[in-house]
Amino acid sequence: MFARSEAALGVARWIEARAGFGGLARALAGTARGRAWWLGAAALVAFVVQIATGALLLVHYTPTPERAFASAQAILWDVPFGWLIRLVHAQGASALLAIGITHTVLAAVRADYKQPRELVWVCGRILALLGFAAALTGYILPWSQLSYWATTIATSPLEKIPFAGATLVALARGSETVSGATLSRAFVAHVIALPLVGIGLFALYGRLLARARRLEPGGRFASQPSSGLVRDRALEVAMIATVYLAIVLVLAIFVPHIAFPLHADRPADPLNTPNPIRPEWYFLWASELQRSIPEWIAILPLKHGPLATVAGWVGELLPLAVIASAPLALLSIPFVDRGPERDPRRRPIAMLVIVVTLAVLAALTVRGSHT
Repeated sequence: MFARSEAALGVARWIEARAGFGGLARALAGTARGRAWWLGAAALVAFVVQIATGALLLVHYTPTPERAFASAQAILWDVPFGWLIRLVHAQGASALLAIGITHTVLAAVRADYKQPRELVWVCGRILALLGFAAALTGYILPWSQLSYWATTIATSPLEKIPFAGATLVALARGSETVSGATLSRAFVAHVIALPLVGIGLFALYGRLLARARRLEPGGRFASQPSSGLVRDRALEVAMIATVYLAIVLVLAIFVPHIAFPLHADRPADPLNTPNPIRPEWYFLWASELQRSIPEWIAILPLKHGPLATVAGWVGELLPLAVIASAPLALLSIPFVDRGPERDPRRRPIAMLVIVVTLAVLAALTVRGSHT
């Protein structure tokens, strides 16, 4: 036993001497600041779980329109513990996005985007947006009635964009309608492109966070954390991973219907539109926004003439403009709010914007869930 421990330590020292991971680990350990650090660690754990369960699902999944649904069902019913792996992956997607949203809100409240953390904020928010992209591309892979028509509805608003609508739809779908080309593109993005970009962004985020931790707002260098602190943080990550897996397993075993709503157990049928079709909870606000704005504009006393035509265009394009500008607005926060103040009690305007934004998104989500 002693010889094995010495051998393991020797390997660790060899890697450390050439890669310098220990220095980075100590720097990251020094970034720990309560809830925000815990949420970041939970996001990393959730990402690793998604990669691991996704790799296991790939062993039995066939990405063709003829076999996709059958292979997804076979994972549920024929593969040993396949139902558990698929449910953990499905529930984990929602958990990862929930963690990302919570981390974003907490970082905004704490003003963790201010100097010298501007790039940390930008990288972290791109990671969060990447999670939404992964959820969207993964939704079609089971090739069920729900995934087929949800993808159709999600890509249809692109048709309304002037001049470029048809091109954008063809780029997203690979054809005029959702087809095998759409499935192939979503598969490549979900399984190859997005995970690779995610791994790179997590590595960059860690490097930027370590760098920002070393630099105080005045430009002075902070003290280097000790190896004991690294050990404590590693234990915290292990505890976070245990709690996360416990929660996801409970959801997968006791409330599996959350991951498989109505129409998720039927094969895709392009000739039969199911009713109702609702997106996942994290896209409900966007769906409801596209439905509500045209309804609000229709209330205006504009029935005929040029103003009615303009109102129709506004009703179609305004929701798309709001949805498209939301990520840009999120990424631009560090460059708009450049003041030094971080205390939420002394930033009333910023807090008002956060509260109003959350209230609007919550209202749209609740209304969309009942529509």
